[in-house]
Amino acid sequence: MKKIGIMTWFTYNNYGTLLQVYALSEIIKSYNYNVEIINYKPKVHKKNLFDMNLNYIFNQIKEKQYSKKNYDREKNIRNRFDDFRKTYLNISDEVKNYYQLQTISNNMHKIVCGSDQIWSPTFFDPHYYLDFVKDNSKIIAYAPSFGVNRIDNEELKKDIKKLLNRFENISVREEQGRIIVNELVDKPTKVVLDPTLLLDKNEWVNKLNIEQKVNNKYLFCYFLSNKKEYVKIAREMSKTLGLDIKVLSSTTIINSFEKNSIIFSIKSTKEGSVRMKSKSK
Repeated sequence: MKKIGIMTWFTYNNYGTLLQVYALSEIIKSYNYNVEIINYKPKVHKKNLFDMNLNYIFNQIKEKQYSKKNYDREKNIRNRFDDFRKTYLNISDEVKNYYQLQTISNNMHKIVCGSDQIWSPTFFDPHYYLDFVKDNSKIIAYAPSFGVNRIDNEELKKDIKKLLNRFENISVREEQGRIIVNELVDKPTKVVLDPTLLLDKNEWVNKLNIEQKVNNKYLFCYFLSNKKEYVKIAREMSKTLGLDIKVLSSTTIINSFEKNSIIFSIKSTKEGSVRMKSKSK
């Protein structure tokens, strides 16, 4: 059976990150391929540290301080994410540099980069453009995201242009991503679905053996940042719709909600099921 490699983010304890790589893996396996997630941890190049805004740096510091104060809870969440990875993803041995990546790619039929914001100029890493693959015919881009509306750094644009030119066809996750690509290279570019949307509800429920415990309707909120306006909007919509709030988040924004509104982390059990459990009052 031919092996397909996936080069994407999967080490972050972020629900979208983890579920997109799982979904893409499942879709590729459905075409009778052996799938392996390339175990490479993302690196931020020094020249891009200056592209990070102060709000991002402040939030990172705030998150670390929160993690120290809530060590047991954070450890529990990390363990659950790790358990999910071990249960549902086929991950290669760790590779740390260009030459190790090149070696592992030589034994693969194709390598797919995507999805998630792996093409973000803020976190630019040429390995996520598959620079380590010798044979251009082996590289595929499925739904990567830039995570921005434009790229202002001219030096970075030249680097990205060179990397994009190696792809025969390119697909991205957002229309703005297509515009960015087409401004840099003359390549056919399509906007496609995020991998999580390639699996329907029944596939998610059956594949992960999801146990649905909440019977009443509710307003589900998922946050990736700690913006106060999110809390205000959620409460206004909750009042307007007459629905209780259920919030899932890996950020400190959950401290703005009552404990019985917080849905705890996904928990991967030994039997391979996933439960969504609300925290008790």
